[in-house]
Amino acid sequence: MGAMDAPPHSSGASRLLALGGMIAAAAVLIPRLALPTLKLEWRAFGLLIHLTVQPAIALALLVAGLVAWAFHKLTAAARPSTVAQGPPRWVVPTLATLLGHLILLYPPPGLTVEAGTLPAILLPLGALAAEYRLARQPAVRQHAWQALLQALALLLFFSGFFAIAAWGLRALFAIPLAFTLAFALSWRLLADVAARNVSLPWAALHASLSAQTALALHYWPITPMRKGLLLGLMAYAFYQILRAQMTGELTRRLWWEVGVFTSVGALAILALT
Repeated sequence: MGAMDAPPHSSGASRLLALGGMIAAAAVLIPRLALPTLKLEWRAFGLLIHLTVQPAIALALLVAGLVAWAFHKLTAAARPSTVAQGPPRWVVPTLATLLGHLILLYPPPGLTVEAGTLPAILLPLGALAAEYRLARQPAVRQHAWQALLQALALLLFFSGFFAIAAWGLRALFAIPLAFTLAFALSWRLLADVAARNVSLPWAALHASLSAQTALALHYWPITPMRKGLLLGLMAYAFYQILRAQMTGELTRRLWWEVGVFTSVGALAILALT
């Protein structure tokens, strides 16, 4: 290697930093842009169709799409042989980016744009770093990064379910969103312990259980904070049980641990929120 040649991981790290800079800049600028709302209408089959387009949402979707595309290219170059072994590694960073932007554009009661900007930056950056290291390091050195990714996914569970509840969406929209969020995150996490064709139905089962819980809580007259925390807690419990079942580690002791943790957590949420 010549004196002017960069090490193999140098260009990847530089691209990762550039991607992180784009996420941070977008989180700071997009919620503060004063963009006009576009109202479109047209006739089709004798019906007058109205469509309202929010440019800020379009920009948030564009940023999330760029994160997915760029990070897929980055991880594919890091270790091409692992690309087809499971769900794409861009799932968690992209969800974190999109969710952060949507929360900043439509902040729940009690949350300001200024207070939400830093978490909206740090969460996707942490997911990018964890997934990038998981794509590059051998399996024996991945435990710490897998733990970080699981912790970030748990934060996404709580923040995503809280946002869905706080936005006051109808069940027709809230339940499919809860299913999609739970499916994407659990599929990515369960892929660390099983192949794609094995983890996919288990992720669908996890998403179904989470969606049914979301439906049960949807009409319960409690605050959005309670709904989001309770649903995130139940989604985490479902994930732990299904993961243990997949790996053959589901014992009576684990049932007790998850049951006690969930019960104490639910009581704490109801008492403190």
